[in-house]
Amino acid sequence: MKRDNTIECERFFPYKNDEELELLYQDDWFCVVFGTAEDMNKKSIGIRWIIDKKGDKNPKGYPYERYVRLPWYFSEGFLQTILVNKNPSGQVICKSENIEEAIKYFKNLKD
Repeated sequence: MKRDNTIECERFFPYKNDEELELLYQDDWFCVVFGTAEDMNKKSIGIRWIIDKKGDKNPKGYPYERYVRLPWYFSEGFLQTILVNKNPSGQVICKSENIEEAIKYFKNLKD
């Protein structure tokens, strides 16, 4: 998997069948996806680590071959945090139109 938002991301449970799954963020530790889970009609945010329990790199990640879903009411705040977070040298970690679109989606759910 490349590290940009233009390519496919790993499709693990519960997003295995979502053909429009979007990679919103990925670094050396974890990735964040936006898609429709198999048991839901609405989109959600999924997170998985790209390391195993010991902290070693592992493409299967942790939890093993699956994403942990965030409840929709946490998703907007979580994504806002990714956009404003900075690395130790003060640079913004992530700038993504995909994240901004996902934030709009969750704002509309509130209304």
